[in-house]
Amino acid sequence: MTHAEFFEALEHTPRAWRVTSGGKIRLYDEAKREIVTVWEYCRCPITAVAWARLQHVYSTGQAPLAARHLDLPGPVAETILRAADTPGAAYPETRAKLLAACGLPLVSESRELVRT
Repeated sequence: MTHAEFFEALEHTPRAWRVTSGGKIRLYDEAKREIVTVWEYCRCPITAVAWARLQHVYSTGQAPLAARHLDLPGPVAETILRAADTPGAAYPETRAKLLAACGLPLVSESRELVRT
């Protein structure tokens, strides 16, 4: 899977993404008003795409394994993971692409940075 294919697939995940108080991009369950544990585990962007594509459940910390199963190159996966988990990351372009692909405005990013 290429970088571009990953972002295209991410755009087709459920539109339930949020930026946590810690700045991480995660799938959110509106009904429960908490970070999703649907499919039994929390969804970061990589594990959400892997679940959607492969129907395989990954637990917390298994994003590198999910990336391998997606044939997402290691350096690309690492950049995506760091950008998803760190506001103001060293990868601002990737962070902006993640927010856009998840349907999140960049405005939510600035609000998050103010609160932390």
